[in-house]
Amino acid sequence: MRKMMSKEVAFTYILASEIVVQDGKPVAVQLPPVTLLGAVSPEKAQKEMNKRYKGKQPHIYSLEVVNETFEMAVEDFIKYATKKENN
Repeated sequence: MRKMMSKEVAFTYILASEIVVQDGKPVAVQLPPVTLLGAVSPEKAQKEMNKRYKGKQPHIYSLEVVNETFEMAVEDFIKYATKKENN
């Protein structure tokens, strides 16, 4: 039996800012970075940012999809996973 198992997971990292007027000049104020599970399209990312920052107009300036591989001992997986019944 295998001792380790691995799984590749996609994450979308979003950096956004809000344009505000300070002393009559537009200034970009960076919003906290957001990480979403899965590969998210720019449209979905903008929709999610609008939902998270209601009342603000977030402007996405960086959208990066990264695939990361996670590894875990099979014994630990069995210990922490929930058993799924077959129907």
